[in-house]
Amino acid sequence: MTRPAQRNTSAAAVVAVFALGAVLQVFLWVRASDAFPQIPQLRTGLAADQVGLLNMGWEFANTRRCRPTAKTMSGGGSIPGCFLQLLVGGPLILWHDGRAPSLVVEAAHFAAGLLLAGTLAKAMGAQFTAIYLLIFWLSPQRLFHSGFIWDPALMVFPAAVHLWSCWKSRDQAGPAASFALGMLLLLAPQTHASFMVLWVLTAILVLRRLIKIDWRGLFGGGIIGFVTLIPTVEGYLDGSAASSLPRDGLIGRGLILIFPLARGFLNWFRMGSLDFGRMGRKDSVFCLSTSLSDSPGSQVMCGLVHVCSALSVLSVVVAVAASWWYFRSGSDDSDKAQPDSAWLRRYVLSCFFAVCICAALSPVTIQTWHVLVALPVACIPVAAWIDNLWPPSKAWLRWVVIVFVLLRIPDILLLAYGHPLYRALPADIVDVVRE
Repeated sequence: MTRPAQRNTSAAAVVAVFALGAVLQVFLWVRASDAFPQIPQLRTGLAADQVGLLNMGWEFANTRRCRPTAKTMSGGGSIPGCFLQLLVGGPLILWHDGRAPSLVVEAAHFAAGLLLAGTLAKAMGAQFTAIYLLIFWLSPQRLFHSGFIWDPALMVFPAAVHLWSCWKSRDQAGPAASFALGMLLLLAPQTHASFMVLWVLTAILVLRRLIKIDWRGLFGGGIIGFVTLIPTVEGYLDGSAASSLPRDGLIGRGLILIFPLARGFLNWFRMGSLDFGRMGRKDSVFCLSTSLSDSPGSQVMCGLVHVCSALSVLSVVVAVAASWWYFRSGSDDSDKAQPDSAWLRRYVLSCFFAVCICAALSPVTIQTWHVLVALPVACIPVAAWIDNLWPPSKAWLRWVVIVFVLLRIPDILLLAYGHPLYRALPADIVDVVRE
């Protein structure tokens, strides 16, 4: 195949994969909308967070006033600023329906996908971008978090903006990229506590001189981002604002107990794999909800959960191997020949270290949703590994890649038809979940 023909084929693959991911994302949103009336009854796990966010949003929509802080974080303390209140309450003003805020998540994921696809196409080419979208855009983790309102799900877009702005700043300081970075660094803490990954990552990139900062642009963006923090500053001055500092645990908990650090380390690899974690366990609401009915369909679905869960766990091994290869694949000669690829690998490695540092210092054990901000970057090593092997010379390797990619569809369908946030549940599910 000639190079122009290959580029056209890769470009068509990019469009096809993005379209498939968009269809699945909208499908999940529709499923979540059908299940929405039951959300206030399910006051456990994610649903409790949703109820809190919706209450905060309705308060803003009805009063048009921001609280000094938005919502309580898992480690204690509250999210500062009114940016999250605007993201949740603003859509409720335009559409007086509790499903309106989830459209912000939809839009954030679409914007992140387009921005990442455009950035990586320039850095690595169309073939790499098509493979990357197969890993990231069709990720069960991403699609699961794209259909309903939850503050960690919003962090996919800041992660994409961070990669774009740093990519633009790799050779020379640009005012636009630095402006976006400055605004991002002050708006991300007002969205979710996983902003620390972006802060630590930025510090690593600056110290390693992997990005060049236009300080006027950075401070200009910071000033814009600070505007939504004004109610918090006023609340601190008059004593009405809750503290944003963690109250539970202790800083450096991961260094003392080790397990939290190991879990954060492992979650990086889970982001690039098929593993959807505790949603597939027998004792989780997800698997429980699929087995409540005696219908044959439910039994088949629960059986598929067990099969996909086992294969998903095995896929973590693929992600580990891909990351090991990716981080060791650079050399002085190859870096000089492919400077863009070399810079991207250093960015990914810096992000990996940022996740590990945050896991070590976090006062709470890092969970999957805490690492969702790293999902766009954690998928890059797997995409690079597949890109390097494509077309694979060994038949078994080809099947590993095909299974790794195709399993995403049943994983996503299981989430859509099995998770309580995406399906209308039997009447007795509320009592079972409560117990």
